[in-house]
Amino acid sequence: MAGIERDLPDAVSRFMFRVVDIADPATVKAWIEETVALHNKLDGCANVAAREQRVIYPITDLDAGYFNELITANVSGLFNCLKEEMKHVKDGGSIVNCGSITSKYASPGVAAYVAANHALIGLTKVAAFEGAPRGVRVNALCPGCIDT
Repeated sequence: MAGIERDLPDAVSRFMFRVVDIADPATVKAWIEETVALHNKLDGCANVAAREQRVIYPITDLDAGYFNELITANVSGLFNCLKEEMKHVKDGGSIVNCGSITSKYASPGVAAYVAANHALIGLTKVAAFEGAPRGVRVNALCPGCIDT
């Protein structure tokens, strides 16, 4: 974040940079309310936080605790963000949720990650239906593999 402040000094007055535990509903609520208080509105949001499944196991060998940990981090975290964002984004606003190719397709050995990304699509569709009457667009990006 220091690099952004150095390279784009004008952006500092227009953007907020925060580290937020999206698994904690109270923290997300406080963050969104702080954003709205600072800018008097919320035009759009990009939900890109997620955890990947770092181990490849068939379902029969996947630890239930690990599965639930990924679901909580990815699905509950997105839900917490959408819940608060949808209260404040108004006419013409936009919310973008970032999934992955596994939001549309499955792969063996990554059940928790695939389940979480499929849930992202479901939550995005529900939010899109609920936001449409107010002119709020909600979409998902589902990129393929990216060499980072």
